[in-house]
Amino acid sequence: MARRDAFNGVNRIWFVFVLLTAVWCMTSTVLVWMKAEKFLISLLAGPFGLLTVYFSIEGFSDPAWFTLLALSSIAMFVSIVVTVGWVVMRCVNSEYQQDTNQ
Repeated sequence: MARRDAFNGVNRIWFVFVLLTAVWCMTSTVLVWMKAEKFLISLLAGPFGLLTVYFSIEGFSDPAWFTLLALSSIAMFVSIVVTVGWVVMRCVNSEYQQDTNQ
């Protein structure tokens, strides 16, 4: 009898995780290029906060890889949405203030 694939769940979430990691890296690159490093804090807070909490609760012994990748994907998605929303709001707000000052 063949053994069950331990990484079957990882195989299903891997593409989403890699895609979100690429978008996350591109977002951080654009923020650095725009010289808007202050927005990197919100981009980094989600995934690194998740990893800190996850490993403090679960420990470092044999993590559940599917759960870790799924939660990391969610944290990256939320941090991308929050950061891009924050940048757009700041840009719109600064343009509005420039229009009212003229």
